[in-house]
Formats: sequence, C-alpha cells, structure tokens
Amino acid sequence: DFHIHTQRSNDAGDHHTLVLQQAAADGLGIPSRSEHEYVDDWDDEVHELGLDEVIYGASGLEMTTFQIYGHFTVVPLDPDDSAINGGTPFWQSFPTDQDPDAEFALLTPTQLFDQVLTRDEAPALIVNHPRGNGNYFNYAGYDPATGTATIPDAWDTRFVGFEVFIGSHWLSQRDRLVEDWFGFLN
Repeated sequence: DFHIHTQRSNDAGDHHTLVLQQAAADGLGIPSRSEHEYVDDWDDEVHELGLDEVIYGASGLEMTTFQIYGHFTVVPLDPDDSAINGGTPFWQSFPTDQDPDAEFALLTPTQLFDQVLTRDEAPALIVNHPRGNGNYFNYAGYDPATGTATIPDAWDTRFVGFEVFIGSHWLSQRDRLVEDWFGFLN
C-alpha cells in the first residue's frame, strides 16, 4: 500500500507503530509511509516491533499541491534529517535565506515531475485521487476517450500508476476512474 498516513499527516490520527501492527495483521508486506509534505521512514519501528521478517517498510511522501493540481505519492525516498521536512521536494519556489529575492511561483506539473524523477533514489510517481476539483486529471483535462488533455502543457504521463478504488468500489467509479483506467489501457 503506497498511500499510508500516520499521526504526522494532518488528515490521520493513527500512531505509526499502530499502523505497522495493523499492516502486519492484514498481511501487508510493503506498507509505504506517505506523509503529507514530509519524508519519513519507519525502519527503526519495524525492527523494534520485531516485524523485520514480515514487513519491508518503504518510505516516501505525498506531495500535496493544496488543491491546485493534485496529490502525488513519491516512493521510495530516503529521509534527510538535515533538510526541510525530511527532504521533501518543493512544488513551488519561494524566498529563502539563500535567495531572499526569489519570487513565489508554482512549479508546473512537468517541472515537479522533473525534480522528483531525477532524484538519486529513482522514485516512482503515483497520482493520488486523480479526479475532482484541484486533482491532476481534472486540472489537466485528461480525456480517457482520446488519451489527451485539454491543457497539454499541464499533462505529463511519467507517473507509474494512479488510484482507482479509493474507499470505493467498481460500480461507484466505473464512469469515472475505471473509465480513466481503461483509457490508459487503450
């Protein structure tokens, strides 16, 4: 499961050790920690809980462009304790101590994908909840019938997957995300 939050994310309350215990109980062999805007791992916790033989705890993050053009899982990523938010890639530029005159600017999806996909970890990029206001497929205007987007400059297909069933089932998504899925298969 590549989309797991713990108490570090603003939309989850479960302690990370509880999440790992639940993953083990469910037989989930590779739980990937994907906190909002924070790279973290759970290697120490996997070991402390004695789960080394049954779980490989992947580390990543969920980049959250705050309803501008969507959320993306990036996995694997190695946490960097010396960097802001554990080494989270930025989806915007802004003034810093090193460059106080920098302008605040939103990166395009392609610029963001470039930044992420050239990291040393060679991570994969997954589109989280791709439909809805402020989510990637709607933002770029992806049309599954033609395989094109109405905003070509915003459309980048270098992701390796996207979520189809997010707390839902086939019938509730067949005219939406299942249709997108078949569009990619075509």
